[in-house]
Amino acid sequence: MKKFTIFLILHFFSINTKAQTLHLVMVSDYANPTFGRGTLENETKIEQMFGKVSTNLNYKLSKVYLNTTNNQFKRTSIITSLNLLKTNPEDIIVFYYTGFGIYPPNTTSEYPTFSLNDSNIKTISVDEVEKQLAPKNNRLSLVIADIRNTENRFFTNLLSGLITPGESLSEIITQKIFLEQSGILKIVSAKKGMPSYPYFTTDFTEAFFSTLDISDSELIKNISFNNVLHLTQTYINSDVNYSEIKNPQQILWSFSKLNKRVKSYHPPALNLPTPNELKNQLELLVNPVDMAQRNKIESNTKVFFTPNAKIELQTKSLSNTQLESTTTKMSIEQYIRQTAKYDANTKRTIEFKLYDFNRTPDFKQFSELRITEVTN
Repeated sequence: MKKFTIFLILHFFSINTKAQTLHLVMVSDYANPTFGRGTLENETKIEQMFGKVSTNLNYKLSKVYLNTTNNQFKRTSIITSLNLLKTNPEDIIVFYYTGFGIYPPNTTSEYPTFSLNDSNIKTISVDEVEKQLAPKNNRLSLVIADIRNTENRFFTNLLSGLITPGESLSEIITQKIFLEQSGILKIVSAKKGMPSYPYFTTDFTEAFFSTLDISDSELIKNISFNNVLHLTQTYINSDVNYSEIKNPQQILWSFSKLNKRVKSYHPPALNLPTPNELKNQLELLVNPVDMAQRNKIESNTKVFFTPNAKIELQTKSLSNTQLESTTTKMSIEQYIRQTAKYDANTKRTIEFKLYDFNRTPDFKQFSELRITEVTN
């Protein structure tokens, strides 16, 4: 049995697109006895959240972990680690700090400084981290700080379980949040002159997972990182209302944007063709039916593509793990004509990834596509 693999190639994507990476740099004071196990549990939430992000974006997850135990909870280690990050223009960097924060005397910044364990300079500020990341020229950098204390006041860390998100639209929502804009986003759970409280990581994670659980297509087009942060603040305020703390923790955030075209981003309006709809239509095309139905299927398939859409075709069989043919490039018309010759007794399925297609600027059609067509 013959197997054919169709490759719809993104015009704007290079081979390196597959190597896109989410770099998670975690700086944690979990060993500090003041915090107990709270910070360690926060780390689990951080890894779960950005593990989900990397999976939904089809990014490789690369983790750097700096803490007291490995003697890396210090300014020099942070600067060195950030300098050593090797990024490409589509990478995302997440710098996540959890520990003490202070506002040094006479500081003009709204953002706090981290208390570290260096022998000389024992601090690094949020603004300094931003400056370290600015030359990277990657898609998006997040500087996130869960400040556990700014007034030498200690509170019990109240942790709740993670919300289990629905899986139905989560990839589209994650892409919209993390790929719709580019630049450096600074987020901290502290405000000058006010105490900070130990809710941020839990509520931030729950806000993200709650956003992924949205199933109303009318809401999805308005989703952004700001929505996640506003929802986080709502959760924090709710936690405060049920505690003895009088003033809610404040979240500060600011975004320095870069003008950069979004590449691998699903359409925000779900009435546009989705990859799953395209997959289903192609599977109708490659599994022969009678001529009357065939004419209708061919016509419906063409609606998905521009007239000059590019196709690249190979063969594959479940009984043979090796590809059975070399790559063949063709137009969508040529491919449709070829599928008309397929054996009606052979069942075929279509496989392709998020980075295997390119859309027109209005997202209404596919201009280049890479698919794997598999026969049993």
